[in-house]
Amino acid sequence: MALADLLRRYYASIDGRPLDRAGEWVEDLAGFFADDATIRVVNGRPDGWRAAFVRDGARLPEIVATTRHEVLNVLEDGDGRVACELAVTYELKAGGSVTLPGSVFARVRDERFTEQHMYVDFAPVFRAARKGD
Repeated sequence: MALADLLRRYYASIDGRPLDRAGEWVEDLAGFFADDATIRVVNGRPDGWRAAFVRDGARLPEIVATTRHEVLNVLEDGDGRVACELAVTYELKAGGSVTLPGSVFARVRDERFTEQHMYVDFAPVFRAARKGD
């Protein structure tokens, strides 16, 4: 299976789901992750993949209703490593949306993510949400 297809299926399974209710749907993603997989967001520490979706005190679910991901470019090395350029749209709870560039670097084994490193500058999302207050 091409890793680009895996990425597209993964993001399609997340898109449109309410971020503030991730605890209700996070297990639907289990087929995409190895049991011990980790996700690191920007400069944060790696977390178990489930914890990355339902972290206590996360600010994004307070202001973002849902997300949409457009996979723009994918590079694979043939050894389970993949890099992906994204356009991520954040639908704000207060109305409106913000679309930002992002990237993901991942490792895949047996068609499941073992690591993800995600890079998006969330500052424009928080600025847009403050304008809507």
